[in-house]
Amino acid sequence: MIDKEQILHYEIADTVLVNLVKLAAMEVPGVAGISTSLRARFNGQRARGITVIQTDAGLAVDIHIIAYYGENLEQLALQVQQIIGNRLQTMIEPKDLRIDVTIEDLILRTKII
Repeated sequence: MIDKEQILHYEIADTVLVNLVKLAAMEVPGVAGISTSLRARFNGQRARGITVIQTDAGLAVDIHIIAYYGENLEQLALQVQQIIGNRLQTMIEPKDLRIDVTIEDLILRTKII
């Protein structure tokens, strides 16, 4: 058991945060997937569609998503921000949190016959 006078120190790997952000975003109806940044594609680089930067002040999240055609894109981006924010607040309680959402592409829903 930890004494009240002891200080608990722990770290959360960036890969864990990226997975948390991805899973949260995919919960939102209308999100078809996670994209990579266009700049990375044009430069011939392969980049993750999610970047998480941890500092002593908090977290900064940048996520690039693919949306389904026909969705209200403003509402979709807001929902993605909200669910990611809720999950991060619940699981790691950052001091400060910034979440930037970029809708990078649209796709049609496929119909299964």
